[in-house]
Amino acid sequence: MADKTPSDQSVPSEAPPRYEASVAPNTLSSSSFTPPSRGGQHNPLIPQSWRSVLQTSFLNTTSREARRTVAGLIEDVVKANNSPGSDSKAKNILQTCAEVCSKQGISFSSLLQEKCYAGHTAIYWAIINRSRGPSVSDQDSLLTSVLDFAGPLKPTTAEEARQACLIVSNDALFQRLRLLQDLTRLSDTDRMLLGGSVPDKVQVLDVSQNGKVFVVDLQVMQFQNRMKISKVISVEFIAKNRMWRLQFRVSDLESASRSSGVPVRGTWYASLSLLQGSTATYIDSRLMVINNSFNCPPPGDQSLLDVYSDVSTPPATAFSKFLSKRIPQGQTQLVYHYMRMKRDRELKPPGPGQNVEDAINVSLGHNSWNSILQYAGSEYIGSDDSLRARFEAKLDKPEKECIIC
Repeated sequence: MADKTPSDQSVPSEAPPRYEASVAPNTLSSSSFTPPSRGGQHNPLIPQSWRSVLQTSFLNTTSREARRTVAGLIEDVVKANNSPGSDSKAKNILQTCAEVCSKQGISFSSLLQEKCYAGHTAIYWAIINRSRGPSVSDQDSLLTSVLDFAGPLKPTTAEEARQACLIVSNDALFQRLRLLQDLTRLSDTDRMLLGGSVPDKVQVLDVSQNGKVFVVDLQVMQFQNRMKISKVISVEFIAKNRMWRLQFRVSDLESASRSSGVPVRGTWYASLSLLQGSTATYIDSRLMVINNSFNCPPPGDQSLLDVYSDVSTPPATAFSKFLSKRIPQGQTQLVYHYMRMKRDRELKPPGPGQNVEDAINVSLGHNSWNSILQYAGSEYIGSDDSLRARFEAKLDKPEKECIIC
């Protein structure tokens, strides 16, 4: 069958879908609804005029009708996210919709970020319904395409994306989105210091057999500069179906607060809190900073992951043995410093609309911590001003001794 052009008066054998058709189930699994691929190459199973016919059809409709139809297509795309082979078809549909919206003067980015899909954004559903099979690559995933078309994200959309990552309890995805879409809301000062990206490396490891213990490996970049200029560094992660925030801060209180544990103005301290959407929990934890001279591998390095391969060895013991093997000959300095972060009552997340966080705050103002964190030339600070740290936690009431695992 010869290709039709927009000037053809006859109805094509495969007319563009109406909204009513677009919301029908299994749309993306049907070969009859596969749009042409990008780059001018066409699927031989469908007429090559599909894209031009769809675009011409939209030109003959009102903006409201076009928005309604595109919204229906978007809904189909994010609903079919788990179906086999849906990614490539969905990306082609998104590309066509973006081109149509551009010609109609419609903001495709706004459509993707409107909460008109069962009360949420398309990005929220793309995360919730994201394929989890090993064959799905992040580079080719539908979620990446949706984010590309939607960016930059509005604050409300970014918060929805964060909550979606928490619902599926996927920290690896959260950390990748943190790099791509600034889900952690960097300050302007940090943007200047970090070049607009978030290079902090975060790796969450579930290392317990009883489901209560987790470990977070951290590499915090531009540590001293950010503490002295921004006066706060936030690291967020998802572990045990909760979203956590670990902060290094410089106190601005005129006098120390015994109730909150926040020290006097100018003192550095660490703060641990739960974020919205999490459930309250007891926690016993410790924060460790590692001597830079030991050249500890970055978070996510395979050698670190292999440390926990022997389930019979407690994770803390396994990590200590790993570090001891890397001690340079003649080294006399401590391998690491650590401090305990605990509380006798549950740590609670903020309620809806609450700005005050319930937090465990521990001062870093002691002489030993001052010398390893604040002063130039510290062996605990890398040549690139990075801090290598580790956070170990057990979701249980604290015991007299710090027994994490």
